[in-house]
Amino acid sequence: MVLKNLFGGGPLSEKKIEKITKLVCNPYCQPDVRKREMCRLLDDEQPAALRAVLKRFNFNSNGGIADEEEKKWLENQMVDMGKLAIEPLEDYIRTGKQLTYALRAYHRLQGSEKSAEFFIQVLQEYGPDAYRAIEAKLQIVWQLAEYLENENVIVGLEPFVEDHSDDIRWAVLDLLEKVADSGNLKDEVQKGYAGKMGLLL
Repeated sequence: MVLKNLFGGGPLSEKKIEKITKLVCNPYCQPDVRKREMCRLLDDEQPAALRAVLKRFNFNSNGGIADEEEKKWLENQMVDMGKLAIEPLEDYIRTGKQLTYALRAYHRLQGSEKSAEFFIQVLQEYGPDAYRAIEAKLQIVWQLAEYLENENVIVGLEPFVEDHSDDIRWAVLDLLEKVADSGNLKDEVQKGYAGKMGLLL
């Protein structure tokens, strides 16, 4: 975990969190500056501060490798936060666009069963018609590929065979086809998805 009381003082005020977040979310800041400011938010441990630091996932900074390393570092920091990170991660996963690192952090904290349940819930909250959430939904679908042994995941994915986005439709079909090929897809689910696939082809 980030060193406690590294920056001294009491809890950060709302205005202070807002000011720090602007630096954290500035793609042109030096990486060491962003990391220092992220540490301030992590060290604070308030839900508002943790929600704020997660906004770092929503943009790409200059330099692909450095950007990935920074996001991976933040993923690890959130995991180290333990239970304190769960609610802020859930809030971010429901509203963010670049979800990969947050999804991984959540999985590492909550395990396969709870993660699968929550990710399906978020996907269903969006629904197949949410055309403004294509990027987020697609990332959730690919994360759900890790839980295809879970019957509830298969049932939860089925409506998205008819998603507004071609990319999501084909991603879901690809996952369901893999399960069907393995012989682990229940007859009623296979019939439902096969019928929908026939309409799309």
